Amino acid sequence: MTAPPKRPAFGTLLTSHMAVAAYKEGRWGEAEIKPVAPIELSPAAHVLHYASTCFEGFKAFRHADGSIHVFRMDRHIQRMRQSARQLVLPEPDAAQLAQMVRSVIERCRDVVPEAPGALYLRPILIGTTANIGAAATPTSEALLMVLASPVWDYFAGGMKPLRILVDDEHTRSAAQMGMVKTGGNYAAALGPTLSARAKFQVDQVLFCPGGEVQETGAANGAPRLARRAHYARWSRVLGAEFNALQARAAQAETSLFSDYGATDPAEFFAVISEVFFEQPQAMASEHPALYRELTQFYRLDPLSW
Repeated sequence: MTAPPKRPAFGTLLTSHMAVAAYKEGRWGEAEIKPVAPIELSPAAHVLHYASTCFEGFKAFRHADGSIHVFRMDRHIQRMRQSARQLVLPEPDAAQLAQMVRSVIERCRDVVPEAPGALYLRPILIGTTANIGAAATPTSEALLMVLASPVWDYFAGGMKPLRILVDDEHTRSAAQMGMVKTGGNYAAALGPTLSARAKFQVDQVLFCPGGEVQETGAANGAPRLARRAHYARWSRVLGAEFNALQARAAQAETSLFSDYGATDPAEFFAVISEVFFEQPQAMASEHPALYRELTQFYRLDPLSW
């Protein structure tokens, strides 16, 4: 049997070009498509001292007919604008950012992998005002970039169950920062995650202070369940559905979730939430156990609308 080709680690391979736009004098300038290269940044830049940055991460998928589709771009742009507001960063224009994403995809469409691979899109916003005395002042200048990376498996070992340590003492981020996708949240979770990995040989830590499920260190969202008794049942249902999706994909069989291309449990949760609201009848018919769990999680039933 021929060994599968060795793939680059997730996020390490960038496309040849990126999109860039600068915010100065109260307005966003025109976006440009440029070769990926180091950027010039003052050592006094606001982002380096006061962590004025936020980002997003989502994927574009190549379908069998060669067309390329972006998953939930509007929702990610909406969240990035929310993050910018929370961090008092210049808020990206939604239409401009969407066009920057589309331009990068079009410029690099030849390197979008076939399924189950994808093109990972990474918009990032940084504060660039050169002032080391601006701890209590928001940045007045910023740089918005969209990077792209052909990706395959997120985890180096490929698709396999993950070992998760449930930490019922610590929070993953500051209370007001849970809705913000910023690098500081990930940095804060890195220490506890590496410690748990060394001590318990786990892949991730699920932060559940006081028994309330928040999220894992490498994610930016997870189900919030009211009682601990729900944990095991939710895990069984979600895990079974995700494993079934992967098994069908391996046999080239389709399902209600196939077109979305979810390659890890976090993506799968986003997919089933999308289908829950947009195709409730189909989900209730084809995946009744999963539908019931989601009605409890969201505390509503779209079939009743």
